[in-house]
Amino acid sequence: MGQSDQAFRSHGYLNIIVEKMKEEHKTVKVFSGTELEVNLLQDELSQMGVFGRSQNDNNSGVMAGFFGGGPFAVDFFIYESDFKKAEPLIKAFSQRNK
Repeated sequence: MGQSDQAFRSHGYLNIIVEKMKEEHKTVKVFSGTELEVNLLQDELSQMGVFGRSQNDNNSGVMAGFFGGGPFAVDFFIYESDFKKAEPLIKAFSQRNK
């Protein structure tokens, strides 16, 4: 097997690993609200070892030169694998912040 064949096979193997990692780390949107609310939820979840990411469509739109959403355009995502652990806190947080 030549060096290029070996590199190709290695690269293919790495693609399989990357795809497997993507499957294992799917995210789910658990909350939409203001930036302040999302930051508060993120803080509470991080204290229990659940981490996520926020996506601010309003800021994204403004940076791109057009209006991207309203004041409640911030979404918060966590790993799907953490959802069961985080669900009670998310429900309680949502009730407190209606």
